[in-house]
Amino acid sequence: MSDEEDLVTDLGEASPLEPLRASDWFWHPWYAKVWWAAIASYWVGRAASLKAPMLAPFFATFVANCLALICNPFILFLFLGFGFVRGKLDRGDWILGPEAPHWHPRRPGEMLDPTLDPSDPRSGVRHLRHIGVLKDGIH
Repeated sequence: MSDEEDLVTDLGEASPLEPLRASDWFWHPWYAKVWWAAIASYWVGRAASLKAPMLAPFFATFVANCLALICNPFILFLFLGFGFVRGKLDRGDWILGPEAPHWHPRRPGEMLDPTLDPSDPRSGVRHLRHIGVLKDGIH
């Protein structure tokens, strides 16, 4: 084998990291499956309580209302999505803070857009009103 073939073989063995998929966090862990099953069973029971009067008293209790919050799919996405975001940040797929490419350092108290800051001369008419050159006619 030549050196070029060895290099190609070595590069072929090193596979890049697979991208994180949201399904790996929302469907695959055991706790996600249990939570999805709990959500389905709660809401099926809640719908059945409309037709079966013996279930209605349970779904009028405080415990059932607390379960409604826990078995809300939006809450599930909030908690499981937190793990997904943390995984993306740990791998370096997403960067936050001063090392992020879109981060622009500012002085303390400086506005994001200098044209909105009346004390900044780049804001044009706002600056002129701020220093008293222009008057609005309001006394």
